[in-house]
Amino acid sequence: MVGILFIFLLLLTVFALISETPSKSRKLSWKNLVKAEKRATTAEDQANEAKVVARGRAALAEVAQDGNDRFRALLFDAVAQLEKDVRDREPHAGSCLVSLQHL
Repeated sequence: MVGILFIFLLLLTVFALISETPSKSRKLSWKNLVKAEKRATTAEDQANEAKVVARGRAALAEVAQDGNDRFRALLFDAVAQLEKDVRDREPHAGSCLVSLQHL
């Protein structure tokens, strides 16, 4: 009878030791899970912040592109006006040269 009681206590002790180990590993798993969740949340926040910065930069680039397009159009208009002025003055330049040659 004492032998059976001894074996029972021994088995109970072994069972207690075995059941304690998963409990510790569950606690570690839970802590790791919480840490991983915090890291994921931080990464998501950083990604959202990067999206906001990228959208801001894209908006600034679009405004700059619009300004460049307007400036380019003004330059083309100015070149066209200068070419027109040159064409309009060519006949007068020729007549001025003829009159200067006769002097």
